[in-house]
Amino acid sequence: TRTARGIEAIIASFPPIPGESIIKRSKTINNFFTIARILKSYGYSTHFIYGGQAMFDNMRGFFNSNGFDNIIEEKDFNNYIFKTTWGVSDEDLFNKADEIFKKQVKPFLAVLITTSNHMPFTFPENRIKKLPENIQDSDRLNAVKYSDYALGSFIKKAENETYFKNTLF
Repeated sequence: TRTARGIEAIIASFPPIPGESIIKRSKTINNFFTIARILKSYGYSTHFIYGGQAMFDNMRGFFNSNGFDNIIEEKDFNNYIFKTTWGVSDEDLFNKADEIFKKQVKPFLAVLITTSNHMPFTFPENRIKKLPENIQDSDRLNAVKYSDYALGSFIKKAENETYFKNTLF
């Protein structure tokens, strides 16, 4: 129902429970058995990259408390292409990820969270062919289309980098 529920499920294999998400429960966010903890024990570096403010939904607290060493958030994006009320565009997020991935000398885990598919569904102009406005949910569908464009551009760029051949996306 919310991004927080997906985070707890993917990172800690924790099924959503009634009430508030575990990442927002300050007394219970520590020491989960997470994929980051497992991979760190094998020498991986761990990164959480988010185009918004990591304090939102206590993401910073959750990731810091559960095996993630490098937290990148909106304030760490200096030259962004586009910014919404939620943070920098998906292109900016993927460009920052590419920049970080190129510098890695050991295996790494990176979790990225995009923001363009959130209301008000704004993104940079001239990236996609927009759907006609008379189509139901055209704003949301165009944002998804843009997010797909940004991800596809990132993968194409990554194909030319040394990290690509040893990375699962």
